[in-house]
Amino acid sequence: MRSWMIGMLAFPLLMAGLLLTAPEAEAARFCRYGGRKYTVHSTRCTAGVKYRCVRKNHWKRIGSCGVRVVKRSRFCKYAGARYAIHTTRCTGRSLYRCVAHKTWRRIGNCGPRVVRPARYCTYRARRYAIHSTRCTKGFQYRCMRHQHWKRIGRCRR
Repeated sequence: MRSWMIGMLAFPLLMAGLLLTAPEAEAARFCRYGGRKYTVHSTRCTAGVKYRCVRKNHWKRIGSCGVRVVKRSRFCKYAGARYAIHTTRCTGRSLYRCVAHKTWRRIGNCGPRVVRPARYCTYRARRYAIHSTRCTKGFQYRCMRHQHWKRIGRCRR
């Protein structure tokens, strides 16, 4: 009979203990953030940083998320000046382009404008276009390039 009484007294005490510890046990399985409840092992993303709920109200940073992490801008340097990628510079009549971080590639010529020779020939203060002809003293001449006449045959005047 004594064991029955102990059992009768122990049961309510056991139930009272469970009732008292049940909210504590439930709270240990959750984290709170921003008025929301998260279960242990769930994740959240805040300002590009990913966090995991590891135990009651304890968050652990586990990486980045959402917002793409912006790397430092890439550039090329020359004579102390910084150039963005895809910009060009002219040095010693050579044109260079910044193609990758600290990498220049020669892409052509630059500098003072190259003056092309005139595209005509002169004879007795008269201009003749390239490939035009003139007849002088029975001979036909063709303007081949600037100031270069070539005799191409006979002609009548």
